Amino acid sequence: MGLFKIKAPMTSEITAAMAIHDEFIYFIEIDENNEVRRKITVPLADGCIVNGQIKNFALLENAFAEVRRSIGKINIPVSIG
Repeated sequence: MGLFKIKAPMTSEITAAMAIHDEFIYFIEIDENNEVRRKITVPLADGCIVNGQIKNFALLENAFAEVRRSIGKINIPVSIG
């Protein structure tokens, strides 16, 4: 699965993206100068994603909860790929 970025609302020049892979979830925020503001990597439990397909939604939900705990509130749109 790829990483896609979207532009935040006109009130901000921050972009954010999340990528889901077989072993990790990656989250990144980039500011208007293309500088990384936050970057988080959360490992996925074995059997959660297999060959690019979600096999266990409960394990994926646990990983998303860990992302939320790590980064806190997100005030901009996030593209997920």
